[in-house]
Amino acid sequence: VGETMFYGRGAGEMPTASAVVGDIVDIAMHYDLPEAETTITETKQKVLPIGQSMSQFFIRLSVKDQPGVLAAISSVFGKNKVSIKLVSQHDTVKQIAELVIVTHSVSENNFNKAIKMVAKIPTVKKVESVIRVGLDEKSN
Repeated sequence: VGETMFYGRGAGEMPTASAVVGDIVDIAMHYDLPEAETTITETKQKVLPIGQSMSQFFIRLSVKDQPGVLAAISSVFGKNKVSIKLVSQHDTVKQIAELVIVTHSVSENNFNKAIKMVAKIPTVKKVESVIRVGLDEKSN
């Protein structure tokens, strides 16, 4: 299928929680299916400290809807070696915009430094959510 991106407002807390619980119940009910088997290998794998792990991140911010906000956020990300893959601005309500950012693969340490600095930018009202979305880029 290739790369797929879904976006939108979302279902909300309770519908989302219900869907997650439903998925967990489905997994529990079908744990004995052949395709659910796990292969165990004898080779030892080195586990990296979480700070060194590489992931992409989904960030949702509430920001003032004014010029220069994205430039300030981009500057902080650049200083911390966080590359932006996707940016989208959503509805503005009372001069507050919802900004969604997806990063390219970045170390957890660099990302955490950057997001703490972003939260301190005066035009960033709130870091609404941060979700690690995995590593699927072919370049890493």
